[in-house]
Amino acid sequence: MAFSRQLLGASTTALVKETLKAAAVCLRCGLLPYRVVEGMQRSTYGSIGQDIKSFYASELGGIVTQPELMVVPIDDHMVHRGHSVFDTALLTQGYIYQLPQHLERLADSASQAGLEVALSHSELERVVLETAAASKLLDGNIRFWATAGRGDFSLSSSSCKAAFYCVVFVDSHMSLTDDQREISGIRVRTSSVPCKPEYLAAFKSTNYLPNALSLMSAEAHGMDQAVFVTADGYVAEATNANIGIVTRDDELIVPPFDHSLRGLTADTMLQMSRQRLGTEELASLAGVQQRNFTVKEAQSAKEVFMCSSFDPVVPIIMWDDQTISDGRPGPVTLSLRSMLLKNMDPKHGTSNHIQVPYA
Repeated sequence: MAFSRQLLGASTTALVKETLKAAAVCLRCGLLPYRVVEGMQRSTYGSIGQDIKSFYASELGGIVTQPELMVVPIDDHMVHRGHSVFDTALLTQGYIYQLPQHLERLADSASQAGLEVALSHSELERVVLETAAASKLLDGNIRFWATAGRGDFSLSSSSCKAAFYCVVFVDSHMSLTDDQREISGIRVRTSSVPCKPEYLAAFKSTNYLPNALSLMSAEAHGMDQAVFVTADGYVAEATNANIGIVTRDDELIVPPFDHSLRGLTADTMLQMSRQRLGTEELASLAGVQQRNFTVKEAQSAKEVFMCSSFDPVVPIIMWDDQTISDGRPGPVTLSLRSMLLKNMDPKHGTSNHIQVPYA
């Protein structure tokens, strides 16, 4: 409720009271549908560098491109119980990268979370492709959720009907361009928040509260990212990425996926690194393996980096108060980044891409 400056004053007390009383009556009566839409249009906003282009909801049975209509029901158990899983995919040059693998991981996550998936695998693929086409984007980000669905407000999902949502958006912070982070590297902080239990860490649920708290704490200390450590003192993962190091013995090491999500990009990187070991691209590497390592070993490593779908390889140049090596991105890290970016590029004709069926 807005008032002009001229109306505010001692003589308007009665008018204000009457207006607020009328507003309370209006709230009790409920808003008319067109008022709801108007209110949602007014409240729609985009974060800096982010723009949502298309949204699919199984509840709607279709796709919308108006941001004010991109809503999730309050009684969906994803909202009030966190009973849902999600995954992501990269839209690049009109193709979706590794979509079948991401949908397979979504299905695995759903199984571990005791969820049915609202659509079959082929239907999921079609919906994601059509939602991408509706966005009219050639490059962007895709995120999709399998949820317990709408029901009551109890803990049990027995009354729910499974739901699926998909959104396609642009985010300048999740692009494949060589921004300052890739050029100069980032600083990370060891998280004081306990990492997720082994069972929960293995699948991609929407419960990211530990991740959010860790990142908030890191940012409050002037750092860019946070890294979880297990109760045994071993490095697990960053808040939304896997961690890798190049040791003093020139070995590429990634922690086992025991206390972290099995990252598809990390998996791809490990496979490609083993295949190219001894080639000019990775000439300095002596070996590739997965094993545990501590924060202290990471801090004393030649190179440290994090690895994710939207930031394939990002150099880490400081961990807590310890500078990594000479404080600059290392040659192996940069080679790995170049290798993965090439693999993500559909121009190189890999079998990892599915073309979006634009109209």
